Formats: sequence, structure tokens, C-alpha cells
Amino acid sequence: MGNKLYDMYERKDRLCNGPLFKEELELIGYSMLGYLQDLSALADNSNMVSVLPLLLELQYNKELDYGNSWKLRGEYRGIIPNIDRKYDRLNIMIQREIDDPSFRLPEGDIPTGISIEEWDDKIGESKIDAVADLANYCLMYFAYLKDKHPGAFNTWIRKNFK
Repeated sequence: MGNKLYDMYERKDRLCNGPLFKEELELIGYSMLGYLQDLSALADNSNMVSVLPLLLELQYNKELDYGNSWKLRGEYRGIIPNIDRKYDRLNIMIQREIDDPSFRLPEGDIPTGISIEEWDDKIGESKIDAVADLANYCLMYFAYLKDKHPGAFNTWIRKNFK
């Protein structure tokens, strides 16, 4: 094929069996739009491409730590409660900001002189943490549904990608 994305898939053993490096993930992310050569770039899609590789790397690191514990109890006792819990946490954070405009979770840069660990202890889970985890749980659930219900997944593909 000769394109960068194909070359990355050719090195599947590297991608599946070793740590993914940010440069490779970014290359994959930006190469994903390569098949859309006849389409103009859209702002939301372009922004998504820049964060998808980060979500992949985050999930890779979490899977190293936790394995596939998110789905061990099946779809309804494992996956959905994980999505619900992350949504609920994010909803509480946002509701606090709506109820009390002076309350804002510190989402900015870590102040000088404070380590990442100290900052995490101070603020706990941030909105960005919760959104990233929620996005990954939804993506993992999507992949789970693809594996568990291939017929329905293929129907979804035919319906949405004509």
C-alpha cells in the first residue's frame, strides 16, 4: 500500500507486544484520516485525531496495571457500571460548578514547586481524568460489542458507511 498507516499495521507485533511510543501513536492518529483524501478537514475530526492516540496510550498503560478487569463480570455487571460510575463522577463535578460558580476544579498547569503526585493528592480526579476514562470505557465497550455481536456490528457498518 505504501502509506504510513499500512506500514504501522505491518509492524503489528511492535504495536501489540511492546509499549507504544507517543510519536507512533500520533502518526497512527493523523494517518487515520488518510483514506479521506477527497474530503476537507473538519475542526472536530481534526481535534479528535490529536487526542485519540493519547487515549490509546492511556488505556494501554491502564491495561498493563489492571488487565481487563473492566469487563470480567460481563456487559451488565462489569462494563455498564464502569461507564455509569465515570459519568456520575463527571456529572457531580459539573453540577458543583453549576451550583457554586466560585467552585472550580483546578484544571490548569501544575503550580511551580508541586510534584504531580502532590497535585493529584490535592485535587483528586479532575474533569479531564474523568472524561478520558469515560471515553476509553465507551471505546472499549464499542470494541466489546464488535466482538460479542459481529452481525450487529457489520449491520451498523453497512448502515453508517455507505
